[in-house]
Amino acid sequence: MILIIIVFAMFGMLSPASRGALMTAAIVLFMFMGAAASYHAARLYKTLKGSDWKKGALLTATLYPSTFFGMGFFLNFFIWGEHSSGAVPFTTMLALLCMWFGISFPLVFGGSYFGFRKQPYEHPVRTNQIPRQIPEQVWYLHPVFAGHRPNCWQVP
Repeated sequence: MILIIIVFAMFGMLSPASRGALMTAAIVLFMFMGAAASYHAARLYKTLKGSDWKKGALLTATLYPSTFFGMGFFLNFFIWGEHSSGAVPFTTMLALLCMWFGISFPLVFGGSYFGFRKQPYEHPVRTNQIPRQIPEQVWYLHPVFAGHRPNCWQVP
């Protein structure tokens, strides 16, 4: 999605002179990319032997957007409390909510419907039916420690 927005900006469709064009393009693109996201999510769900495509579509349509919409709405309360001009008006939040349920939701369910009707993804290799033993790792190779050590320098 970011790559598409950058290409739009390179071709001059998003100008710094038009305020809000970048954010509008990002929101509109996010609404319409839900169909592609749910199409691939449904095919992956079918590959992993899932059977209830509607549950997967509902999770695709709500889990990520509702988390960030809820956080934005919650943080906007604090901005409203300070009577700041940078607060997003309630009508704009309501319009975003209507676009989410009116545009994104049906597109996600449509993409999921068509994705679940397709063949599941083919696995590139044949899996062995005999499970292998995974040896116990030493404590310093655990992902918590191995991921923490290289990133310690980032903390001031």
